[in-house]
Amino acid sequence: MAYSPWHQQSSQLAFAAHELNTPLMLMKHYAELIKESKGHQKQKFAEAIETLSAELLQSSQFMLQSFSADTSSNGLGINIADTINERFELFMPLLKEKHISFENQVSPHLYSQVPASSFSIVFNNLIGNALKFTPKHGSITLKNHSRIIQVLDTAPAIVPSEQQLIFEAFQKAASAQSHSGFGLGLHICSEVIDNWGGKIWLKSYPEQGNQFSFTIPNP
Repeated sequence: MAYSPWHQQSSQLAFAAHELNTPLMLMKHYAELIKESKGHQKQKFAEAIETLSAELLQSSQFMLQSFSADTSSNGLGINIADTINERFELFMPLLKEKHISFENQVSPHLYSQVPASSFSIVFNNLIGNALKFTPKHGSITLKNHSRIIQVLDTAPAIVPSEQQLIFEAFQKAASAQSHSGFGLGLHICSEVIDNWGGKIWLKSYPEQGNQFSFTIPNP
């Protein structure tokens, strides 16, 4: 099906708004924390805002590149477990606010040549979704089996009939209809991971939660 220029432009604008949403939301949260904090804690929150500002610049550069995933690499590779820990530090205030526990079980010896900027896009979307839909006192766990990364949460399970649909643009699971958002996050993850040469899929377990898995290329 061919899309009109108006539809393509609208899709790009929605993509831009979606990718800016998470860092801006976190920056707003840290700004509120700065007003209530002193000393070392205030410095720590200010550094978080500085990191998120840099991420916004990265996102804008990503979007200027015709909305395609960055496939370049600095040749050094990234340590996946360390990168996850760095990213989770930024989400920590929101995790604490909902009393959600987090555990990173990814091997400290797992490396990949995927660009840190596009890995952050995948991470922000998957963890942002997990945070949004996991109820208070729930949990989020990351682990790996060889070169498969798994994100497990205790959010309501997604029914089988919707498990492929949610990876399409502007599609949301029935349980997500009451939440704000464009229905773009998982589609963006799918596009970026496909650009790496990998794939993403979902398994859901009633009364337990969801398991999003994706592959990363060899180092």
